[in-house]
Amino acid sequence: MIPLKLETLLKGRVVESDRVEYKRGWNPADTITTICAYANDFNNTNGGYVVIGIEEKYGRPVLPPAGLDENRLDKIQQEIFQYCNFISPRYVPKIEIMEYQGKSLLYLWCSAGDDGPYSAPEDVLSKNKHKEYWIKPSSVKTIAKGSELSELFSKFNSVPFDDRVNREAKVSDIRRGHLEDFLRDGNSSLVDEINNKPIEDMLLALEAAKATDVGIDIRNIGLLIFGDAPYKFIPGAQIELIQFHSPEAEGSNEQVNEQVNRQAKILSVLSENPTLTIKQLSEATEISMSTLRREMKALKENNQIKRLGSDKKGLWEVLDD
Repeated sequence: MIPLKLETLLKGRVVESDRVEYKRGWNPADTITTICAYANDFNNTNGGYVVIGIEEKYGRPVLPPAGLDENRLDKIQQEIFQYCNFISPRYVPKIEIMEYQGKSLLYLWCSAGDDGPYSAPEDVLSKNKHKEYWIKPSSVKTIAKGSELSELFSKFNSVPFDDRVNREAKVSDIRRGHLEDFLRDGNSSLVDEINNKPIEDMLLALEAAKATDVGIDIRNIGLLIFGDAPYKFIPGAQIELIQFHSPEAEGSNEQVNEQVNRQAKILSVLSENPTLTIKQLSEATEISMSTLRREMKALKENNQIKRLGSDKKGLWEVLDD
């Protein structure tokens, strides 16, 4: 589902006009090069939108819409998927069939791509399939050449993996407890605002997310550090903790030592009182519930503790190294 409602787009209050193209009918050549240009996101504005079935005049939609033949909607969608194979690397926008003022339309969301730069033929219907790098530096679509082409390649080559947006992740995949613990352990200036700021604002402040037209997109770094299960989105994901012995790394060393001390305290208390519940363990160790759950999970994954029996009547076993 495309987050930005078509009605909101047509009002022109959220998205700049040069990020929207209206097309009266289905024109494969024109549409595919536009999709390619939005995927390249030359101005870093998070791509753009294409509405097929509405005529455009002076950059504005002409209403009421012309609409598309309902009998051709499925075929046009299939052709869009087919012709997107000519975009290299392959890129497919999100597509929805919409009805507006009694007319059928196709609504395309072309978010900024992560694997570019992207290229496409000038005419996918032509025998000549020579590909060009399409961009929209303004309201006019053009082929990137010279300094623009160099800038386009530099844009994609300079984005490290952890700064890239993860299109599958949602805010609900972020554990607020992890985020709050991170801010407290790092003595962040945001600590005083934890109870007042929504999680979206904190993620943006930490550059763990990117603002969009209707909310935020989670970056890979946000998933890795604050995600409840980052491996679901990034196969084989893991974070390696490295301790540096230098004055510059003193702050980092302290955080590592704090974690080691917390885990040692947990193991010591459980050895003496294996029947404690999580709540009782939190009180006994003076460790917050969210931090305790995270440490318990780490201890279980490292085969240092094991739960025997049920949550209510079971007990903890501290395993030997």
